[in-house]
Amino acid sequence: MADIIVPVHELKAKLSEYIARAVHGNERILVSRRDKPVALLVGMEAAEKEPPYKPTGLESIDWEEFSELGEALQIVYEGRHGEEYREVSL
Repeated sequence: MADIIVPVHELKAKLSEYIARAVHGNERILVSRRDKPVALLVGMEAAEKEPPYKPTGLESIDWEEFSELGEALQIVYEGRHGEEYREVSL
């Protein structure tokens, strides 16, 4: 997927260099924060060749079919809103 992985703090320090590598070197630079990927830096030419973004996982679910769940969660939220202390049994 990516040619190199760069932490955010390093990207901030050397942004011009990494932009040049993405644009002129056609490198794909994966940006990480706390060892987790957060962004991908690619040149515009490479980005235009990419297929359109397709959501996956929970993002791909049509949540309108679960409207009752949303209503139930809203009722629970409203019932607990403002509670300062709630005992939890272990």
